[in-house]
Amino acid sequence: MRRWAIAIRNGKKDLDDKPRSGRPTSARTDSLESMRGQRFSAEEDVNRAYKAGIAAVTNNGMTAGIDGLVRRWEKCIEAEGSYFE
Repeated sequence: MRRWAIAIRNGKKDLDDKPRSGRPTSARTDSLESMRGQRFSAEEDVNRAYKAGIAAVTNNGMTAGIDGLVRRWEKCIEAEGSYFE
């Protein structure tokens, strides 16, 4: 936030971030993207397609990545601010 305030004070006029490496600003998954443009005749069909898409996303390793984050958070908490590798 402080960087934004300084940038605006120095004349920054737009609100766009510069491109950078790391986490993307948006995520698209082919499994959910496949629903785009489809017409569903019943709410149950939408729910079924959505659940199938979500299942595909969680089965592609995303769940393992999130579980890894939880383990790292716990390690940080257990360290109580002490340095560790």
